[in-house]
Order: sequence, then C-alpha cells, then structure tokens
Amino acid sequence: PKGSSYEKEWTRVDSLTDKGLYKSALDRVKMSYTKAKTDQNDPQIVKAIIHRMKYERYIEEFDQEKALNDLNGELKGTKFPLRNILHSIIAETYWNYYQSNRWKFLNRTTTVNFTPTDIATWDLTHLVDETFKHHLAALESSDSLKRLSVAHFEVILHSGNTDGRKLRPTLYDFIAHRSLDFFINNEADITRPANTFQLESEDYFRTGQEFPKFKLENTDSLSRKFYAMRLFQDLLAFHGKDTS
Repeated sequence: PKGSSYEKEWTRVDSLTDKGLYKSALDRVKMSYTKAKTDQNDPQIVKAIIHRMKYERYIEEFDQEKALNDLNGELKGTKFPLRNILHSIIAETYWNYYQSNRWKFLNRTTTVNFTPTDIATWDLTHLVDETFKHHLAALESSDSLKRLSVAHFEVILHSGNTDGRKLRPTLYDFIAHRSLDFFINNEADITRPANTFQLESEDYFRTGQEFPKFKLENTDSLSRKFYAMRLFQDLLAFHGKDTS
C-alpha cells in the first residue's frame, strides 16, 4: 500500500530511539529523506527534516545554527507547498533560537558587520526581521493554500480532535495560525519604535461579518500587529460562510 514502506521505516526509527541509539536513528531518517526526495513526497520530506533536526540536536554541538543553515539550504529549488511549510519551520526555528538565547540578544548592541549566514553574530533586530520575513513567505500563494486540505500533511501533524480539525481544515489555516502566534506576540515588537501600528479604533471590535470589510490603515510595513489584524480579517472572510 502507498506509504507502507515509510511506515515501516519510521517504526524502525522509533525502535532505535527507544533503545537510545540516536545516531543509528539519524542514519535511518537520512535514508527516508533521500527516498522522499526521490519520490517527491513532500509530507515525508518534511517529516524527515523535522526528525533529522531532532536527532542532530541530541548528538551534535551547535545544533540550532546548523539546523538553520540546513533549513535555508532546503529552500533552494523547492516549490509550493513544500516551500511554504519550510518557510514556516524556518521562522519558528529562528524564534526558538531567540528564546533559547534571549539573554545574549538583549545584552547585544546593534551589529553592523554581522555575517548573514552566521546567526550567532546577528543582533535582535535582524533576527526578528528574518523571522517575520519567513512567516510572510510561508503565507504566499494563499489561494492555493486554501484549496489544499491539511490532511495532505497528516504525517507531520498531531491528530488533535475533530472540532480542532474542523476549525483548521486547510494548509492555509495551519500556516496562518502558526504565523499569528508570532505576529501577536508582544515580545516580537521589542525592536519596533513606539509610534508603530496601534489598535486604537473601535472598528477593530466589529462583528465577524463586518471586521473583514474594515480597511486597515498602516504606514509601518514591518508592523507585526498590522499583519495580525490583516490575517484575522482574511481568516474570518475565508470561513465566513462555514456552516459548522
């Protein structure tokens, strides 16, 4: 049956993990990755990449920097929808890197001569902007994302419950809510000036049917809250006619 060979391979990976044989598990994951690339099986490619990052974290030093370099390398030549998912994973990994190294960034002055490929030399502004950029890239081709069921990527999802799946049925919903988690995070605005986009109008409290029609005004192209509001509008419009 389709996918059965992958299921058997992941069972082997789990067995090796249970025995603490992380290096052997990583080798099996790399084999699955190679097969998935040959098969052009996007869901399995993503699953292999996620597991590769996990096992490298167990056995290698400076794993986050290496993981980010590898992830950015994965973008080369990829197409929709794999490219969108990779952008979302990269954005999350950048933000996780900040959270793991928060004290370093908060005590670091603005870096002028940083190395673009070496995140360890970045200042906080550059890291936040890169995270933001990848979240926006993950949402590109939104109309196509809305037509693709999230079930297509079942192998990388936590099953959740029936109600949750109904509320987020498409790949667009899945990626959009991941981006929203970042956009609405006040800590993500730590590098922004005080006169950024503000939620000061009662129009932001319109009903679910009226709010998507409200024209957002913004002069700050990097405002996370502005993009959060726009994304909320789009999600409401997208699901405005849902019957359940």
